[in-house]
Amino acid sequence: MQKQKIKCLYITFNGLMEPLGQSQVLPYIKGLSKKGIKFYLISLEKKKDIKESIRIRGNLESLRINWYKLRYFGHHPIKILFSIFQCFLVAFYLVISKKIEMIHARAYYSVFVSLPFKKLFKIKLIFDMRGFGPEEFVDAGSIKKDSIYYKLLKFLERKSILLADYLITLTPEAAEIIKNEYKKLAIDWMPTCVDEDRFKTEEPIFLLKNRFVMVYSGSLWSWYNINAMIDFFNVLKIQIPSAHFLILSKDKNEKLYPLFSDKGLQKGDYTVIEVEPDKVPRYLKGSNLGISFTYNTYSKKASFPTKIAEYLISGLPIVINTQFDFLKNLITTNKIGIIIENFDKETFQKEINNLVSLLRDPNLKERCEQTARKYLGKNVCLNKYLEIYRKLIASKTCPKQF
Repeated sequence: MQKQKIKCLYITFNGLMEPLGQSQVLPYIKGLSKKGIKFYLISLEKKKDIKESIRIRGNLESLRINWYKLRYFGHHPIKILFSIFQCFLVAFYLVISKKIEMIHARAYYSVFVSLPFKKLFKIKLIFDMRGFGPEEFVDAGSIKKDSIYYKLLKFLERKSILLADYLITLTPEAAEIIKNEYKKLAIDWMPTCVDEDRFKTEEPIFLLKNRFVMVYSGSLWSWYNINAMIDFFNVLKIQIPSAHFLILSKDKNEKLYPLFSDKGLQKGDYTVIEVEPDKVPRYLKGSNLGISFTYNTYSKKASFPTKIAEYLISGLPIVINTQFDFLKNLITTNKIGIIIENFDKETFQKEINNLVSLLRDPNLKERCEQTARKYLGKNVCLNKYLEIYRKLIASKTCPKQF
């Protein structure tokens, strides 16, 4: 494959210093850059992270990736509009001055920025949806379904889907919904993959000696059912008395302590840590089991938690609930965890018996890692992105190949 540079503007409202930026933006930008894509990268960074970006900038410059770091002002609609406007101004400058051929818009606000360029300059547009944005806001309680804001988001979502040259979703279920509703054929799905390099050389942090550590990593409250996870832990502790619940999160952790108390947990039963993204792999590798329970809302049909791949590449079996046949087949076929269909004590007891049996398998850790590499590794997504880029470039009137 010839490394002829294709000029692509990549826009993300997730800061590169944030966990998602570290795990779901940077690895792909770097990998695709090495394959012949010339990136102009716009990201919106929180104020607290801007001063810490020197290391990342040097790394991107070494790959000749041009990074335009903007300030993210917050979630209020007025602040979002301001963020979109400043992003549009920088994008306009780049489209004109750098002769951009393709825009890769990660999630909804980024594609809203990109729509005028698609209309005015006929630039190839990839809408990397990442989920059903308007429904996520509703399910999280941020907006109401009958609000003007929701209706505006749905209007812009429709425009974005119809104008995009290619759509990417996180799940096959989401891709099927879009195909049926919009008769859109240029669509593909790819799971949230993991950058294996982050987990290769890190030494594990063993929180407690001679304890069985069940870990939850990531955001709380909005989409993840922490109540059900605590209930599961209480039943697990009956079967495995040495069980300890480790939570790695920055989301209003003070709300957890009265909840633990109400559920009958003692202080020695759990640990809550606010940890930087670069240390998460070390805590995961020092644990024994990964857990993730989500609410079965409509928006979850289009969501694929990052933590699933991160648990597995750390050698952890997983306990999850899921609506996706892909994940169900992945877990049952490879014997790397258990699936919880109902959040009741009887179901928990039955599945924990299966889990205890599974944990006796000496090959379990290696099987988890191998499954992650094969199905959820960085190269899985890199190859799919390259295929999509190739299709779009091949469809241009100019005969560029890469």
